Amino acid sequence: MPVNVRMFNSSRLSKPSFHWSTACEVTNPTRMVFTAGQGARDETGTMVGKGDCGAQVKQGFKNMGVVLAERGMDFSNVVRFTVYLVNADDIPAFTTAREEVYEEIYPEGQYPPTTLVVVSRLRPPDLLFEFDAIAVS
Repeated sequence: MPVNVRMFNSSRLSKPSFHWSTACEVTNPTRMVFTAGQGARDETGTMVGKGDCGAQVKQGFKNMGVVLAERGMDFSNVVRFTVYLVNADDIPAFTTAREEVYEEIYPEGQYPPTTLVVVSRLRPPDLLFEFDAIAVS
């Protein structure tokens, strides 16, 4: 992880459940990247995992990895995620898929702060999941 990024949990609040940190401290970043929402379309524009939130989550993380790599970054540079789900019933599938991905991209358990929002729909209509990120170096 870059030396100017520190994930932490407040000692005065309960530890976050699942996989995120309470906050992230960044000092003296030289670059910041703000991504657009990444969803489940593959490199040809085909929707991956139609009707399957878990499959869409995995494709979204794959896409985010591509975006970060194009800027010379990886997931260790991410200081914040915002997640959008269309259906609150998909939270368990999202959590399971994210846990599987996080085992690979965050092996030391240093998870970025994350906000999850349930929305009425995304574009296109068969998109169940989308997320954006802020990354620094």
